[in-house]
Amino acid sequence: MRTAIADTRRRTQTSTVLALQAPIGGWNTADSLATMPQLDAIVMDNFIPDESGVILRGGDTLFATGMSGAVEMLIEYVSPTDNQLLAASDGNIYNITSGTPSTLGTGFTNAQWQTANYNTFTFFANGADTVQRYDGTTLANSTFSGVTLSTLINVSAVRNRIWFARKNTGEAWYGGLNAVSGALTLFDIGEVARAGFLVEVSSWSRDAGDGMDDLTIFTMSTGETLAYTGDVASTFTLVGKFQAPKPIGFRCTTNIGGELVVITEGGYFTLSDIMAGQIRPQDALSAKIRQAVSDAFKASGNLDGWSIHLTEDNRRMIINVPVTTTTSNQHVFNTVTKAWGRWLERNTFSIASFLGDLYGGFAGGEVFKLETGRTDASRTAKWDTTNTNWEDTVQLWESPPGANIKGYAIQAFNGFEEALPGVRNKQLSMMQPFIEGTGKIKTTVAVWTDFSFGTLTSNLQTLNVGGLFWEEVPDLWEDADFNWENNQGAVSQVNLSANAIGSSFAVAVDADTNQSIAWYSTNLTIRPGGII
Repeated sequence: MRTAIADTRRRTQTSTVLALQAPIGGWNTADSLATMPQLDAIVMDNFIPDESGVILRGGDTLFATGMSGAVEMLIEYVSPTDNQLLAASDGNIYNITSGTPSTLGTGFTNAQWQTANYNTFTFFANGADTVQRYDGTTLANSTFSGVTLSTLINVSAVRNRIWFARKNTGEAWYGGLNAVSGALTLFDIGEVARAGFLVEVSSWSRDAGDGMDDLTIFTMSTGETLAYTGDVASTFTLVGKFQAPKPIGFRCTTNIGGELVVITEGGYFTLSDIMAGQIRPQDALSAKIRQAVSDAFKASGNLDGWSIHLTEDNRRMIINVPVTTTTSNQHVFNTVTKAWGRWLERNTFSIASFLGDLYGGFAGGEVFKLETGRTDASRTAKWDTTNTNWEDTVQLWESPPGANIKGYAIQAFNGFEEALPGVRNKQLSMMQPFIEGTGKIKTTVAVWTDFSFGTLTSNLQTLNVGGLFWEEVPDLWEDADFNWENNQGAVSQVNLSANAIGSSFAVAVDADTNQSIAWYSTNLTIRPGGII
């Protein structure tokens, strides 16, 4: 069985070199510093845990601008022959496929549309304006009937029918099989639910497909979840009622394979857990970050902008978490490794995929393509006034416009009890981080001892792929010469003198760069003893 720590060699009779894998277990805000698993991270900001290492997130580039107000809705229109990117802001709906906004409709009450693609149309509902539909060319009022269309606040496509939730009621309204117009029929889930209003109708496939065994799921504002099997017009049968914490917002569910995920006040839950009665924060998909989720909800649970999005490659689930009315961050889940990270300084109001790429709507009427490039064009680049190195100056001018990406990761504290049984006090004399990158990389590698943290000074070292050595090494680090392999994507093997004494240690990597970084592991030279 592979272990994270391995005794690789001996420098002296008393020193042991231990190989510590990077914190691929991801962000953990649930466990105490003393009990946190060694492959988890106390901080995982703008780094993403992957199967083999911890990777700095990508940047963003400007895609479309010129829309008034915050872009509160993005959706990819999909038909058998066409894909388009649509956006909404300040009462307007736009086609922004080309990068230049083309107005489709104006004068709407708000831009907080819920949307669904269904049978070559995109439908829009916001609970204030007549439901809209888009056919790839024209945006127009929906021709459904049977209910006041401006009272419908959510829309979804489930089991070959279009479904709507009526604002502040328990009423669900559905169309005919494959119908995009005609009379809607009432299914009053409020008569079955205990209390509250209907938030969303969704589908749970259970087998990652779209078939006859799919369940229709009704999520109420109280957190009650009702599951039905069969077709609503013939054999609709209640499977059960299940209680979960209250959902957050109207964009609160997504399907991952055969699972439905719901964002709630108590955490991010799978429907399987809800139906099994496992609705404590420690039972949630977000169990490892449950304190962060709780703090976020307490601080901004009443703000617009909460949403959940699965990337098109199904590898990342992104929860957009508003912080203020103009800022947000994202909780990012690796669906393969089940590890969490957090994106900072990415102030999106809405997120959508388009042709496989990720896009975000921002406050100033802009849409940025996300996870592309190595700088954030959505943030203002700042000149480094302390920079006196002409080579660095050239690098800055050649970089794309935007701000460097700042990443910070702190691995869990580790007492290395398995490698050094019975040894309490230890001296960490040397560190050898294995960090892959391209181009010129500025980073800081530090070690904290015994559950205490110091103050980092950014960019203590400059790594040059194809260069020869670390630059600007402070007094803390000694013997820092190293050689990179002479190619792009080489991995550093620098030895850094740490001289840290304690019973447990936590390795930290801090980055402020416009280049890629992947942290794979760290070799630590440790020996027993030292005065504490």
